Amino acid sequence: MDDNDLDPGLEGALRDRLARLEAAAPAALPPMLPAAATRTHKLRGLGLALAAVLLVGAATAAGNAVLNNARSHEGLFNSGQALACTGVELMSPPEAARWFAQHGYTVTWQIETRNGGSTKDASTSRQSSTPPQTGYVIDGVLEGDHVLTMVVETGPAAQPRGPMPCH
Repeated sequence: MDDNDLDPGLEGALRDRLARLEAAAPAALPPMLPAAATRTHKLRGLGLALAAVLLVGAATAAGNAVLNNARSHEGLFNSGQALACTGVELMSPPEAARWFAQHGYTVTWQIETRNGGSTKDASTSRQSSTPPQTGYVIDGVLEGDHVLTMVVETGPAAQPRGPMPCH
C-alpha cells in the first residue's frame, strides 16, 4: 500500500459520509429571473445613490460650519485673531515687515495694485517675498506657525483699511 492508497474500510466510510452530506445539502437555488435581477440592481443602485447623497450632505454641512466660523472671526486683525490689537494694519508695508521680522514671522506679500477704472487692467495681483515701499496693509492669512500671507493694496485707487477695534 503506498501513500495514496486508503484503507478500504476507511475509504468506504468516507464515501458513505460524503453521500449523506450531499443528500442533506440544500438543492441549488433556481436561476434568478431577469425581472428579479433588474429589481436587485435597481435596489443596489438606489442604495448607492442614497449613500452618495448622505455623504454630499455631510460634507456640505461640515464645509458650512467651517465657513461660518471663518466668517464670524474673519481677518487677522479682528478681536481674538492672531494680529488683533497689534496695530500692524496701520503700518506701512515696510514698517509691518520690520514688525513681523522682530516677532519671528515669515511673510509672503500679496500685492494688489488698484489703478482704478473698470477695465481688466484696473488691478493686478502678484506675490513677493519683499513688501512694496508704498501702500496699505489690508489683511492676511495665517498659513502655519508664524507663516503669513499678507495682503497689501497699492496704486492710485488703493484704500487704507483703518484701525480695527481692540477689545
